[in-house]
Amino acid sequence: MNKSKILKICLYFIFLFFSFLNVTKGQGKGNNILPVELQYFYGELQDSIVFLFWGTATEVNNYGFEVQRSLDTLDSEWENIGFVMGHGNSNSPKDYSFIDESLPDTDNIFYRLKQIDNTGDFKYSWIVSVSIVNGAEKDCGEIIPKSFSVTNFPNPFGKRNGERTTVLIKLIETRNIHLAVFNSLGQTVKNIYAGTLSKGKHFYNLDFSTKTSGNYFLSLKIGNKIFIHKMLFLK
Repeated sequence: MNKSKILKICLYFIFLFFSFLNVTKGQGKGNNILPVELQYFYGELQDSIVFLFWGTATEVNNYGFEVQRSLDTLDSEWENIGFVMGHGNSNSPKDYSFIDESLPDTDNIFYRLKQIDNTGDFKYSWIVSVSIVNGAEKDCGEIIPKSFSVTNFPNPFGKRNGERTTVLIKLIETRNIHLAVFNSLGQTVKNIYAGTLSKGKHFYNLDFSTKTSGNYFLSLKIGNKIFIHKMLFLK
């Protein structure tokens, strides 16, 4: 075999090699197929606050979720209202949540998730609708609850939630309060806050990783009144 034929064969295989590289490189961009399986996505309204919940079955290279909001599903202008970091790579179910406090003056709000992977590829979730009910008053543009209350979300909570939950208290006026957690025996498990808080909504994150499964009770003491809320922790 002469040198010219050997050169032509070499050039041909070099051409095939680089053609293969270009094809495989193109398969990773813009295909909009991402290995993140969304199990559920829904929203709930509680006293003029929308709580969004979603969960995944498995995740690969999941950078996170951009939370978007719109007043009309036909409206192409979706507003980015926040971002929640993903778990990257996971073979177990993961749960997420997001709070939308600044609600627009409308009857319905639509939400969707923009799931983004570590390479910048993304896809959108299905759209959920939340009906807005007038459950609060506005004071100089600030939403003020109509009554004192204490709650937590998610509830029940446990391993799938990272053994964590968020406590929400609502005050109709500035008051001196004491917020604590008790077990079913009436023993104090944790003192969360004691002092003066301004009117409005206040959030506290609780880590129950060192606690045992069972019923727990949030106690919000304001003056001579005590507000109790039951929580269920499943290890």
